[in-house]
Amino acid sequence: MLNLSFVLAQGEESLWEALIAHCLAEPALVAPLLQDIGAHVDPLEVVKRIPRGMRIEGLREKLVKIISDYHLHMSAPAPAVPHDPALVPPQRDNFACHDSDHANKTFVS
Repeated sequence: MLNLSFVLAQGEESLWEALIAHCLAEPALVAPLLQDIGAHVDPLEVVKRIPRGMRIEGLREKLVKIISDYHLHMSAPAPAVPHDPALVPPQRDNFACHDSDHANKTFVS
């Protein structure tokens, strides 16, 4: 059987599919899968694939957690993009010189 941490480390879609298929064949593995999969795979797609009539211990609680995690994920702000000075066009500095010879003159550098 595939290990969840192994699949996470590899990040390959085919491994996720194999893990999901394996867990859906064993009712005792569906609840743990649902508990941990929400941040990595669309849990709705997994729930849709659960065979009709399959009894899953704690399914209601798992579904509540999935929905809660999804709402939390969707409401989280996007990660900040680091400021890259190379992407910002150079700005010209305007300043007023206040010494007695250049009063009220604006210089552009």
